[in-house]
Amino acid sequence: MNPLFATLAEDHRDALVAYYLGQIVPQHPVEGARGLVTEQDLYEFLLIDNQVSAQVDTSRIAMGMASLQQYIHAIFNGMEPGYLGMLEGREQEQWRVAKSEYSVWGANQKLRDYPENYLVPSLRLKQTEAFREFIGNTDQSRISKDSVQRALVHYLDRFERISNLQIISGYIDGLDFRKADYYFIGRENVEPRAWFWRKVAVYFDDPEAARAEDDDYLSPTAWDEWMPVEVPKGHDVVLMRPLVLDGRLYAVWVEQHREQRPVPAARAELPGLQEEVRCYTVKLAYRSLEGTWSVPMSYRLEQDGVIRNPRLVAFVNEADPQAKKIVIGFTSVSGLTAEGLALDLRFNVLFQGMVEKDGGDGTLIERIVSGIYHFIEPPNGLQHPLATDAPMHVQVRNNPSGKYAVVGQLNNRIFLSCSMGLDDNGPHVRIYGRSNLVLGYEYPYTSDFVLTIYQEGEEPWRRVYRRQFNGKLETDVKTLTVDGSEPIVVSLGFPEVGLESVNHYDVTFPPSVPAAPLLVTSRGGHFLDLESLGLKGLRYVRLNTLFAKELVARAMVSVDALLSWDTQHIEETALPAEGIKQLMDFHGANGRYFWELFFHIPHAVAWRLHN
Repeated sequence: MNPLFATLAEDHRDALVAYYLGQIVPQHPVEGARGLVTEQDLYEFLLIDNQVSAQVDTSRIAMGMASLQQYIHAIFNGMEPGYLGMLEGREQEQWRVAKSEYSVWGANQKLRDYPENYLVPSLRLKQTEAFREFIGNTDQSRISKDSVQRALVHYLDRFERISNLQIISGYIDGLDFRKADYYFIGRENVEPRAWFWRKVAVYFDDPEAARAEDDDYLSPTAWDEWMPVEVPKGHDVVLMRPLVLDGRLYAVWVEQHREQRPVPAARAELPGLQEEVRCYTVKLAYRSLEGTWSVPMSYRLEQDGVIRNPRLVAFVNEADPQAKKIVIGFTSVSGLTAEGLALDLRFNVLFQGMVEKDGGDGTLIERIVSGIYHFIEPPNGLQHPLATDAPMHVQVRNNPSGKYAVVGQLNNRIFLSCSMGLDDNGPHVRIYGRSNLVLGYEYPYTSDFVLTIYQEGEEPWRRVYRRQFNGKLETDVKTLTVDGSEPIVVSLGFPEVGLESVNHYDVTFPPSVPAAPLLVTSRGGHFLDLESLGLKGLRYVRLNTLFAKELVARAMVSVDALLSWDTQHIEETALPAEGIKQLMDFHGANGRYFWELFFHIPHAVAWRLHN
């Protein structure tokens, strides 16, 4: 623009601003506008730039867009009346981060419209170690069929080693089996057998809230890779189980070794003869934050000789959350006797020795037995924490007035003690009455003390105890098998005649421990059976792959042979409950590798060629 006309235009602008502020504002029909004083006030009210110079080329459309943008900015910044409190914090955050500036908004819009141009394969989350090595191998040379083929063969070599591990055992870190981390132990099928562990984050909605498609499969990215368990070489490991304590992974295994011992006199033909005897040792190690394994702690077992179909139990006892215990059991298939081991959080031995199935005196031994025998059958079940012998939830339902009756369970007079246990028959409750009443003058008063238990659909159980009220009265312990569905009513106190005092208790049980998922095998395939979770669309999750050698053979031929359409139609073994074979399972435990092989690896190569 000519300098003369530019000066005239700016003077004309200033005159209009002065006229508006001096003549129109005092008589403005909008009351809020009558307080405008400066050019900035006018700018915020009319949403126009009244100080722009004549050197800026613009148009009515550009001016309208600028006014609209200023209006939106004023709304999000709380400067525009009428919108206070209408915008959520999420909307305001999104505006400030991604939409308030043209450059940032444009970049985000490109990501939305053309995401394929901004996906960098090397930055993808949840990469396997084999995929990272593939990227590293291909980055070291120019992309060609030969270099890609060599990298693919190396990738499949890594996959082949862990694709068909024998799944030995599992552990669930929590009692909500729909929302917990599952840990698995696997071992190689050939000697010397290396041992591995892996984790999967299981998350399914509650049955009432879940949609039909919510539980069709576990996401492949929910599975971590197989990682080695560092077992000293040359050791004969019989069984191994994982357990988790306060977020830290532990591995428990039983080693077998042979010792020379004197032949018992009853069998010895000559004195001084020696024989070879199998001995067993429990080893316990934990995984550090750096990913290394601690030096195993050893605990020699009393059992020796040949043990047919041994069982190993390992779980965390959470009856006392402040003093959790590691419980380990080792027994034979008969399960008549088991050797138990209990450790505190500092690995001090609290108990070690043989425990009888039906024995126990209510102390730690009984609690150990409850947990060990709960897990012996089925042997293919996943183990989990238990809160055996935890205090039950007891409430006073009513309390008739009586000479010695005081309202409330903690009346320090007559009260009920309950504890929960678990054995191979299911949950049971132990109930007994106590009183610290001291009655009598020279000698403790002796009277009848009655314990009555009412269960739905059964005759009342009633016992009358002749006891001295010396402050330490206790009845015998009554053990009841319960399912936890219905409460029971317990009355405790004096008979209805004479001294009238009876406390009534409504005993409500916590939910019983549900059945845990199982590890099953069928035609060489290993599966996780989730029937106990009651899912609508999923029961079996495939845990291994049997055709890894075929993938390696195709990769040795060519890249095209490996990535052909036919390769993705290789048949898997049929599910245990079905006779129909399935095609390559992209939703199983090894689904991450198949997604990488047929999607992420081709994309990584194409990205390299594109750049």
